[in-house]
Amino acid sequence: MLDNRTEKRIVGDIGEDLACRFLINKGWKLLERNYLKKCGEVDLILEDQDSVLHFIEVKTVSVDLFGNIAGNVNHETNLVCRMRPEENIHQRKLERVIRTANVYLLSKKISQETKWQIDAVIIHLDRGNRKSKIKLLENIV
Repeated sequence: MLDNRTEKRIVGDIGEDLACRFLINKGWKLLERNYLKKCGEVDLILEDQDSVLHFIEVKTVSVDLFGNIAGNVNHETNLVCRMRPEENIHQRKLERVIRTANVYLLSKKISQETKWQIDAVIIHLDRGNRKSKIKLLENIV
């Protein structure tokens, strides 16, 4: 089967897989993945041991065998962007995640007393050495 995904999408999918495993290994329960509505998308929705819902934005940066940051090249200038992945979580993105989280809570008829928060998982992926560094940033709003 032909894989039509872009390099950026492949890296993103790998990052989401790693983030999901990382959080499940913490004892969290996966509720949704790539929850998509007209108002936006949430990469992962999980519930922790204390029944807190976590709406997770995953940001992954990948370094290839040559030390280039995959997916972060400005193709007009051919310059590699050295931006940290968490810097891509801008105010507009957070607003969309919050709106989508509210849609999820309403659609699932989740009690207003239920605690929830917006988190980010940042992944530095070294595909050449098959290693990654994962960092959870909790309650980023």
